[in-house]
Amino acid sequence: MIKIMILLVFVNYIFSSFLNCKESKITYNSQIIEFYIENKMGHSSIYFFEINKKEYLLILDNKNNTIYKFNYPNMELKNKYTPDFEIGGVLLLESNLILLNRFDTFEYNIYNTDSNKIINELFNFTNSNYKGYHNLNFNTPILLYNNQIYFNAVINISPPKFFDYNCLGKIDLADSSIKIFGEFPEKMKDGNVWLDFYPNLCRKDDELLVSFNPDSMIYIYDLEGNLKKSVEVSSKYVNEILPPDQEKSRNPNFSMQYQITSPLYHNVLYDKYRKVFYRIVTQSNDFYNLDGTVTDYFAQPFSIIIFDEEYKILDELYFQNGIYDFTKIFVT
Repeated sequence: MIKIMILLVFVNYIFSSFLNCKESKITYNSQIIEFYIENKMGHSSIYFFEINKKEYLLILDNKNNTIYKFNYPNMELKNKYTPDFEIGGVLLLESNLILLNRFDTFEYNIYNTDSNKIINELFNFTNSNYKGYHNLNFNTPILLYNNQIYFNAVINISPPKFFDYNCLGKIDLADSSIKIFGEFPEKMKDGNVWLDFYPNLCRKDDELLVSFNPDSMIYIYDLEGNLKKSVEVSSKYVNEILPPDQEKSRNPNFSMQYQITSPLYHNVLYDKYRKVFYRIVTQSNDFYNLDGTVTDYFAQPFSIIIFDEEYKILDELYFQNGIYDFTKIFVT
């Protein structure tokens, strides 16, 4: 049996009619989910999907490169999928599961979720012009809306050169056409090698919210890939995010140290039930614990910024380190 604690977060509004004002009160709840699989898992990423009023959790076991599909909340295992490439993108449709190759976005497997058979002929968005684009953000599922798939797509060249290229992709499932769009923020085009740089994606109606880990700004695109505006949604606990030490930046051990000790912005989640957004921010932390062990990356202190549909910040909730995994948060 494997246990994972997930954090459910939402905002309650308290209305005062005689004061004609609105006060936000943050409420959150944690839940331990239990499930059974035959293999010992490594680090897992969790994806939450709601389809035709049914809820599913997809759990990516990075160690064994396997996706497990569970009904939620009873955690009944429905199926598992293990492609012959490393998984980089996950999208659950009504009766199909699309998995993208981590190191080549346009190599994919499409499974029928009832028969567990590969049915790649359902779509054909292979395009040799775009080979080598990466989809590497495990904590953000690829998005689907109006038969369009949206995902992060970073070209496979050495940093910092790729910061001058587009970083987002869109596939039209109707005709398999591909569009690469979106830019890294100017802050990341300063010649430094920034670490943990892949875009985070969130959709609300006809807008695509794009954010980057070192940047307090959120970039708003229309669904055709045109930048509409940018807004600042910054944490009150973060003063500045500095680039990593460039002499050490190519060292994998230093990369982890930077991601633990530097504050960074992560996913933006939209709460369609309460019409607000949540932005997750890991806060600066010591690399070593008091006992000399290295701090667990997934047990960092973090905060959740709550902002409304006008991008006005309502509040921010802070969580101490060691309580929750900041990558396992979803809205229900």
